[in-house]
Amino acid sequence: MEIDINLFRQYKDYAWCPQVYRKENVNTKHNPLYYINGLPRYLIQMSYKRKKLVDVSKWPWTVTYKVFSWWVPAHFFNQLKRNEQGYPVPGYVENYLEFRYGDWRIPNKDWSFFSDDGAIKYDQPEALVDLEEGQ
Repeated sequence: MEIDINLFRQYKDYAWCPQVYRKENVNTKHNPLYYINGLPRYLIQMSYKRKKLVDVSKWPWTVTYKVFSWWVPAHFFNQLKRNEQGYPVPGYVENYLEFRYGDWRIPNKDWSFFSDDGAIKYDQPEALVDLEEGQ
């Protein structure tokens, strides 16, 4: 059983959570670019072994990693309830699912997490906070 825990922080009317994903290496092992593309990931792994902090939002890490944020209206988390398994879920779970997935009741084979999730903002949390401050 896998457990994925995401800690959200609140900023004004929003809850946010930073995320990082590794970009797919489109090159094959027979192409030198495969190894060049994999180098930042290798260096990051070595940095973690040495317990150094790495900012994957800056070059050269951006070759391999993409930083984004989940940026959700906080009211979805104001009233939590427990599902059948006992886990906390948003009190208005259907509204939350609609915010994230659109019409979630109708299966969509073409739905993509990276382009269709309503909570994804392709900015780091600091940039989103700055945007809110400027409004």
